[in-house]
Amino acid sequence: MGPADYIQFLIALGIVIALLLGLSWVARRSGLAGRLGALTPTAKREKRLKVLEALPLDSKKRLVLLQWDNREHLILLNPGSAPDLLIDSSSQPDTRPPESSNGGEPA
Repeated sequence: MGPADYIQFLIALGIVIALLLGLSWVARRSGLAGRLGALTPTAKREKRLKVLEALPLDSKKRLVLLQWDNREHLILLNPGSAPDLLIDSSSQPDTRPPESSNGGEPA
């Protein structure tokens, strides 16, 4: 393998890298990257789905508490033959402090 082979390899590598960069630029400009979600950073948009907690029950099963928009879902994940199970689904609790109850009389 002579120096000409190394130069040919470096030129081919440069062409491949340039093609990959060009394709990623075209995907970003056309909006394709946003639809796929792979090439755009997720920090720019607010995430709608969050994993709040996960609790392993045994070697396979675990409970997962998810928050989706304004709702929380408790799901039992069971990989294998049994399907996953939605245990509870409720609205997110109100975070406002409770109003003082003085028997309905104005303060």
